[in-house]
Amino acid sequence: MNLDEYTDKLAELAAESVTESDLHFLKGRNVYLSGPITGVKRYKYPFIFVEKVLHKVSDVMVFNPATEILFDSPYEAAMATCVQALSLRVRDGDEDEPCYPMYGVMILLPGWTKSKGAQIENRVAEACGIEVVDMSLDAAFAKIMPFYRALVDVVNNYGK
Repeated sequence: MNLDEYTDKLAELAAESVTESDLHFLKGRNVYLSGPITGVKRYKYPFIFVEKVLHKVSDVMVFNPATEILFDSPYEAAMATCVQALSLRVRDGDEDEPCYPMYGVMILLPGWTKSKGAQIENRVAEACGIEVVDMSLDAAFAKIMPFYRALVDVVNNYGK
């Protein structure tokens, strides 16, 4: 089984143990994923796993920088794209309606505190009024974490 198949299988298993009510705070809100990328081998898999789980248990739109930004983009260009996405504001109705952030929730993946980029994204999200949820600390993600850890262990040992 390759890493893509393994990620799919773990996401399926994780989604089976999580209900929409577990992640009730996501209802009707777009999600921005943030976590370590620079210098991390096979960084895409944890991001893709979380995105797949979210899509299986809810109808959220997800901004996933691991898939939205080309792997060979310079750091500065990648961060500009991320900060721009985080600062996007939209309105539901006419021009009299107030604007609100395009992404209502940022989910911080484990290890984000070691990432300069994720730390910047966290500060931008807070400054823009986006709710920030640390996946490794939030009880809503407790059922998902064993599957996430299993994936990370396999990714870290892949090819050794």
